[in-house]
Amino acid sequence: MNPRMFIAEVARMIGRDKMPPWAKLPKDENELRFLMSCYGREPGARFTGRYAAYLSSPEWRWRRLVVMVLARGVCADCGGRAVQVHHLSYKRRGAESLSDLIPVCDECHAVRHPEKAGVGT
Repeated sequence: MNPRMFIAEVARMIGRDKMPPWAKLPKDENELRFLMSCYGREPGARFTGRYAAYLSSPEWRWRRLVVMVLARGVCADCGGRAVQVHHLSYKRRGAESLSDLIPVCDECHAVRHPEKAGVGT
């Protein structure tokens, strides 16, 4: 993943939407490389089936990285440390736009998924 590919993916994910309020582009290539190294690690989520396969795919890891970098790892709900990217919509799963995703901490993600209380997410 290089900075040019990152910028192209941001442009694709924004599409016709506006940049979400939580998203900020890195100020230069050095900051972008640093942020990509910080947030490019694999999350520890456990799912099954086709959704699990998608979350393990390079495409999802790339989109997750874009969201985490643009958010600087900050939860869009509480301002804490984001560790997950939550789908606000699954309509474009596999081709998400930034408006479909939001960076969240574990606690805020649990609030968004009360049906999963006590279940590993």
